[in-house]
Amino acid sequence: MARQPGAPDEQPSVLLAVGSLLQSEIDVDVLLARIVDLIAEAMDADRATLFLVDRERSELYSKFAHLPEIEEIRLLIGQGIAGHVAATGEVVSSVDAQSDRRFYNEIDEATGYTTRSVLTVPVFAHGEPKTPAEDDAAQAPKV
Repeated sequence: MARQPGAPDEQPSVLLAVGSLLQSEIDVDVLLARIVDLIAEAMDADRATLFLVDRERSELYSKFAHLPEIEEIRLLIGQGIAGHVAATGEVVSSVDAQSDRRFYNEIDEATGYTTRSVLTVPVFAHGEPKTPAEDDAAQAPKV
């Protein structure tokens, strides 16, 4: 029987693997790259990307990605599905990415890869604003 991505019986093993990494891995880059790999494997995804926010440039950039064709992806906050998630803090699951109006197909054009479906989830640092609007509100002068 084919395994179902994200099946409930697999979730504890991913969590246990991440917990084990947190206890043993000190290099944050190595830790995050391994977590991206574990999540891709658990979701049975051929590719996965972790984007970070460059607040000074109002952009997202790929920090850890399964992208053999290109070194980095940069998107404006609000551009593409990942940019939408960064702007809104919403989770987006699209079973037909090519038909999703938010999908930014220039990355597929550059890589020759065809994205079929995407699951995009925001990840927040503790104490950090969750969206650009919250960031602006946090920086506004208090009266």
